[in-house]
Amino acid sequence: MSEFFVIKGTSASGYLLQFDGGAVPNPGSCGSGAVLFDSDGTCLWELGEYSAYGTNNTAEYRGLELGLEKALAIGVRHINIEGDSMLVIKQICRLWAVKAPGLKDVYKRVSSLLQKFDSVSCRHIYREHNIRADAITNELQLTKTSFERKI
Repeated sequence: MSEFFVIKGTSASGYLLQFDGGAVPNPGSCGSGAVLFDSDGTCLWELGEYSAYGTNNTAEYRGLELGLEKALAIGVRHINIEGDSMLVIKQICRLWAVKAPGLKDVYKRVSSLLQKFDSVSCRHIYREHNIRADAITNELQLTKTSFERKI
């Protein structure tokens, strides 16, 4: 896996947020998921949101947004972010521009949330390293029911 790219502050140690999202078909019904781990790698929260319509990219961003909101709500100040969406990771790291009109609003919301942390780092990971968040998006496609689970 690649190294973390520091967005704000210094390299974060502590909490890890993994996110995922998908649409079936694309565009179509969406599942957006997030998993929050503590510094020991223990899963603390799983969050999932179902939406009747959207794209893969909007679902990915929404998964990240859900996770960031939960992290802030429980008092997390330093966060590492991992996701299998190269587009979202490169855009939040400001390496790629946000060109799609449908992503501009959610990008602004995510950017605003990121500013509330003392330190933020992120990296792209492959799906096989994002198993838990990926499983949430698949669960949402089957159940069509949003949830929040404290583990």
